[in-house]
Amino acid sequence: MMTAIEILASGNALRLILQHPDGALFGRILRRTADQFTGPDDAGAVCVDERVFDGGAVVPVVDVNGLINGVTYYYRAFTWDGQAWTTGSSLAATPEARYRGDAIDPQTLLRDRIAAGLAVEVQRRMLHPKSGRVPVLTAPYGAQSTVPLPVVTVQLIADRPWAQAVGDVVGADHVVLETNAALDTTVASGVGEARGTLRAVVLNVTGTALNADERIALRCALARVIQVNEPVFDAFGLKLIEFSQEDSEEIFQKNAPLFLTKGHFSCVVPRYLTGTVPRISAVDVAANGIGGDFVTLRC
Repeated sequence: MMTAIEILASGNALRLILQHPDGALFGRILRRTADQFTGPDDAGAVCVDERVFDGGAVVPVVDVNGLINGVTYYYRAFTWDGQAWTTGSSLAATPEARYRGDAIDPQTLLRDRIAAGLAVEVQRRMLHPKSGRVPVLTAPYGAQSTVPLPVVTVQLIADRPWAQAVGDVVGADHVVLETNAALDTTVASGVGEARGTLRAVVLNVTGTALNADERIALRCALARVIQVNEPVFDAFGLKLIEFSQEDSEEIFQKNAPLFLTKGHFSCVVPRYLTGTVPRISAVDVAANGIGGDFVTLRC
């Protein structure tokens, strides 16, 4: 029979936790938007799952078929032992999107810190742009013909998995149960759930100038800004930072040759999602009859 329903943080999805009784040969789970099941062949219900199974097995079933956030769904399991159908009480749950992204975007952070740092460099007269500023973009400046030089672009080159974990980025992965007062049954919800990866991110930081001397000044300014912001990067989770630079030229431009300083910024950064529910107001523990306990958290 069903012992719990977990509200998945993604929304529009519920996970049913099943404990099939010994001796049962076949099981079926039906779903309705009202607790009005007529039997295992209820024509007005949606069949969520049916299977032949070994008695006593714990089986998780994820239901995503047509679920709408904010709508309460009722579930009932029916089992067949070869002679008769057996059923239990209904369980109900309401799907909702409970996740939020807690990770920083390295490209956005790097762009903003470079822009702020270059503004200081201009103010200190370490850079002398005719426009009075050095734009910092996240796309090639050539796509914007009105952008003055010098200019800096910060572009994502690679974002790949470095390590993967469930729960050890921002806390343990919990399935916590909460009381459904209307049915006097138990519903699970993803309180404190965290899933994430450590990502290896590579960004190109390209400065474009109109002459070689201006390029030198821009290269040095970028190096200073990256170095002085290391505590900021660390605070936002950017680890194992490496930054290298090299110069090149585009001498075949129609108007004038361009002098480039190319920076290569790499780091490891966490990317994770967390699930949230209302603040817990009470905790109860009761035996579940199968060798363990239900931990019921009431919100």
